[in-house]
Amino acid sequence: MNLDHAQEFLSEYQQAGGPVRPSTALIPLIRARLRSGIAFWRRVQAADPAQDQAMTTAFETLRHVRWDPAAVAAPVTAWD
Repeated sequence: MNLDHAQEFLSEYQQAGGPVRPSTALIPLIRARLRSGIAFWRRVQAADPAQDQAMTTAFETLRHVRWDPAAVAAPVTAWD
């Protein structure tokens, strides 16, 4: 995961009016989604080996990521 691109996406999405609430829960949520996807594809034995490896690598890499939600543009007041 390229954190610079993720940060840029979240900032632009928020500036366009998207409902983004900066949170330290973002990385755990992404990891949970990856975990679910990996488990599903392995359970049905439908995984493309390259995709499986990419998802597994992303999941493992995110274990060590510390993301600063304050780096996203000012919070959306509609969520406050």
